[in-house]
Amino acid sequence: DIERQIEHYVTGRYSAKYRHARASLLSAVWQGAFNKYRIQEAQKILRTGSYNIKEVYYQVGFNSRSAFNTAFKKNVGKTPTEFKKSE
Repeated sequence: DIERQIEHYVTGRYSAKYRHARASLLSAVWQGAFNKYRIQEAQKILRTGSYNIKEVYYQVGFNSRSAFNTAFKKNVGKTPTEFKKSE
């Protein structure tokens, strides 16, 4: 009956797996949106020409240049160095 199916869905293994998958998806979406915002801020700072790339990635919350470069290229299509040269 429907009540048993609902109970199984809510309390069973499927529910635990679903909740975990949903949490992972939400975490990935949040991280992607947050990185996009940080990269947009980095672009603004880089356009000023007042800071070097290391100063910029620390200012926007990245702890490593490689993570910053990867996120920047994913969002902008250029490395921070390429972007800075083109501005």
